[in-house]
Amino acid sequence: MVELASDPARAIQGRETVYTLSVRNAQGQQVARAKVTLMGRMPDGMTVLVPLREISQAGLHSGRVLFTMEGQWRLTVRIIQQTGKP
Repeated sequence: MVELASDPARAIQGRETVYTLSVRNAQGQQVARAKVTLMGRMPDGMTVLVPLREISQAGLHSGRVLFTMEGQWRLTVRIIQQTGKP
């Protein structure tokens, strides 16, 4: 299960938006050490790519995005679960 939240709730041009993502497995447990990337794409092809870093607790990731253009952005999250020891 993946839950994505943002602050502010709607992106504002020229202002950073903080995205927080929670990653849980089928049993509801937080997934530690996942590599998470957030990609935004506009219909004209403009993109933004932001790594979300693991914060405070396992399975919780956060990152900041500065949207330089106003309009509709389609967000995609890519999660790769790390295995083995760091």
